[in-house]
Amino acid sequence: MLATNNKTGTSVQPKVETKLCEWVADGSSFVIGFTACGSFSAEYLLYVDNEPWYRYWTSPGNRTAYIGDRGHKLPAGTAVELRVLHEDVASQMYYGTILGGS
Repeated sequence: MLATNNKTGTSVQPKVETKLCEWVADGSSFVIGFTACGSFSAEYLLYVDNEPWYRYWTSPGNRTAYIGDRGHKLPAGTAVELRVLHEDVASQMYYGTILGGS
């Protein structure tokens, strides 16, 4: 686990892409994906240096997103962010974890 917001969660307004957690690469760790969930279906996006690398849509039947890939070693200082976007009419709670390690 490289970064998480699982203790507090993040309240997300409708139709606003919102950061759940972030990690800055140290040059020796690998990012392998993410896991995330929330109180309403949503699109989860993992950005690396502001470029989308992974995208996952959840549904009413499965609100848990999981993407696991081979490890990607990133140069030190590379920003990694997990973001979420939902279409409900009210604010919703979301949780996420950027997966990886040394």
